[in-house]
Amino acid sequence: MGKALLAEMADDAIRVLLGSKPLLQLTPRTKVSLPQLMKDIELIRKLGYATSEEENRQGFFSVGAVVRDVSNKAIAVISGAVPAAIMKPADRATISQQVLEAAQRASRKLGARNISNIGAAMRRKSVAKAR
Repeated sequence: MGKALLAEMADDAIRVLLGSKPLLQLTPRTKVSLPQLMKDIELIRKLGYATSEEENRQGFFSVGAVVRDVSNKAIAVISGAVPAAIMKPADRATISQQVLEAAQRASRKLGARNISNIGAAMRRKSVAKAR
């Protein structure tokens, strides 16, 4: 998922990459303004994973988490998508946790370290880059 990878970048780098023009609207729920997206990025950094509530494809909930290499650099994303119509409210948390755990397992296999608290590390990195 793109938002999971964007959350790895410094805020200024995201602004430069995306520019000031509205983002492409794929569905009625797509975040099209940079302030909306940056609010999502802040939450992704706290949680360690990104979600999409019908933002990319109408009728689907999706979640993604980054996979890290031995240097703890994000090199890939593991994601899952489920038809929103069949989900119960508790399913979102369960699916999000499963995707996050899968990404953490893959990261460990690749030699990443200290990934259980990656959300906090992402927040620290973002603050440090902003200074």
